[in-house]
Amino acid sequence: MLLRALAGFSGLAAPAALAQNTLPSATIELGSETGNWGLTPFAAIPTIAVRPEDRAAIRALEDQHIKARRVFEDKYETELRALIRKQAEEREVLRTRLSAPR
Repeated sequence: MLLRALAGFSGLAAPAALAQNTLPSATIELGSETGNWGLTPFAAIPTIAVRPEDRAAIRALEDQHIKARRVFEDKYETELRALIRKQAEEREVLRTRLSAPR
């Protein structure tokens, strides 16, 4: 019974302790869709396209952006792997040079 009382008390005290130690939160506007415009790399087009050719044009542009982003990400990953390999080889050369008998 005492354990239940302690468990109940600790369950109530923990949120109160966390609330005292939290930093001030961001403004409410930042959580809204309009508050995020300009903070994200892609902002939704604020107009509603009802014509099929408009939707097709928007989707084509989005596809083009996604493809360009993937090409960039692949290039970045390839160059990063090459840099990591080069640095590992340089460390290995230095290690063998330092461990060689003099």
